[in-house]
Amino acid sequence: MTMGTLNISEIRRINLRKIAEKHVSGHDRKGYQALTKKIGCHHSYLSQILKENPTKDIGPGFARKAEKALGLEPHSLDTPPWLSNLKDNIPDREQSIQEGIIKVAETFLITTTLPVMEVVNGNLKETGQTRHILGNASDRAFITHAIDRSMEPIINQHQLIAVDPALPLEDGVICLYWDGGGAVMGKYLGRNGGEIHPANEDRYRPIYLNQVTGGKYLGRIFKRLEQDF
Repeated sequence: MTMGTLNISEIRRINLRKIAEKHVSGHDRKGYQALTKKIGCHHSYLSQILKENPTKDIGPGFARKAEKALGLEPHSLDTPPWLSNLKDNIPDREQSIQEGIIKVAETFLITTTLPVMEVVNGNLKETGQTRHILGNASDRAFITHAIDRSMEPIINQHQLIAVDPALPLEDGVICLYWDGGGAVMGKYLGRNGGEIHPANEDRYRPIYLNQVTGGKYLGRIFKRLEQDF
């Protein structure tokens, strides 16, 4: 997938260069070494992918590794950097102009088409529908509806969410989980054998995985769909 004349590797390079600028000044070797130590790669490799005439592409494996090491959201390096600032840079009074610019921009953005699925007895059932998201996702990712109010105000009931089973269940991530009786959403904490905590704690209780029979990890919720691209 491409955006104009930029391919996904070049978009990752733009984003990673911006991050590197905060750590490295000019050809500061020590700065490169500190950054590569944090990411977990050799400084010569970082130089090869970030220099003015790069000799290597940035593949998905390295991108996901760098995102995790740098504390970024999954697939954030795949998102064109100007998209997140687009709405903020246009005054509210120019709403109609803003919407027009965004629609034009969207025609050039990298998108992924994902199937809309229902969770039935812990399994995924196809609905025959699809939705588009910005950025990339694994071939196992899918779209579904938030089934309750447990994650409000972060995720609203019935809101479409993107879920990726290929993303690992890690401490602090928001996930979709089958608890043996229904699908639940919440922040995963690895303590005490695993816990899933709702955002709406006034109405929903935590799920303790060591007390669940027939539980199944359905995937990490990595995007809320505010609109369909």
